[in-house]
Amino acid sequence: NNGVTDPPGIVAAVSQVLPQTAQEGSPASIFTFGFGADHNETMLAALADVSGSGQYFFVDRAEAIPVAFADALGGLVSVVAQNAELVAEVVEGRCTIGKVLGDAYKHEVAPDGSRAALHVGDLYAEDEKDLIVEIKLPKAAVAQDAPLPHITWSIRYFSVQKRDFETSTALLCVSRPLAAPVSQAVNPAIVEQRERLYVAEVMKNAADIADGGDVKGGQALLREAEERLRSSDVKSPMVTTLVEDLATVSAQYATRELYESEGRKTTWMSSKVHYQQRSAMTHGGAYEKRSKKAMKSRFVSAPPSAS
Repeated sequence: NNGVTDPPGIVAAVSQVLPQTAQEGSPASIFTFGFGADHNETMLAALADVSGSGQYFFVDRAEAIPVAFADALGGLVSVVAQNAELVAEVVEGRCTIGKVLGDAYKHEVAPDGSRAALHVGDLYAEDEKDLIVEIKLPKAAVAQDAPLPHITWSIRYFSVQKRDFETSTALLCVSRPLAAPVSQAVNPAIVEQRERLYVAEVMKNAADIADGGDVKGGQALLREAEERLRSSDVKSPMVTTLVEDLATVSAQYATRELYESEGRKTTWMSSKVHYQQRSAMTHGGAYEKRSKKAMKSRFVSAPPSAS
């Protein structure tokens, strides 16, 4: 008896086991590593997705192995919160929650838009998570210049340091003036995060197009996104990272053979990098924090051990 050997069966089996580990107080994340061109990236990426906080790494050459493991360990050694769940609850029906953008984290939105829950999973020290939630405001009967609470946000997580669950809350307050100030500009941080999610989605779509037989069509989609970001009014390290990663990925769509051996694997890894805001290998440099950089530096510069 060799046990479960088919990829869907393996993913299903892991999906059943992981919730049990969380209930027993030992939540687990899965990090998968695919070496070279001959591995099943579909299964490895799916296994990493099961836990929500895991990652798939495409390691294209032996010299990159230390970097891959340092990337994973650099985050794991700095986990400060586990099983984090972010909940939004509308105050007195003043608005409704439309949808959560992106698919990095499992989430549920109540049918009436009164509540949303996002399962963020593990959080590392220095982690930054930008989650975009669309909110619908009804037409105001009268102007309301003073900010009023519209949504109560709460995050509940298991504190690794205190070995107990903690909860933090915050209020989203909104003023409803008769007219928007003439000088009011679009928040560049929101534009930046929308572009991040746009790129992650474009990468997924490009792979779908290529898998459907049109590799050049997938490449054209990636290049169109690259040009859009190059002409963006928002200039930041994140936008620079997005442009660089789009260029790297699109170059691997040059031929069907290159896409099959490297392009699809790089696309899946890079798309998840931007959904999660968590670097992997050379992708997502803007998300790489000091602890991970230090870990990678130690792995890469460490002399080989004596045999």
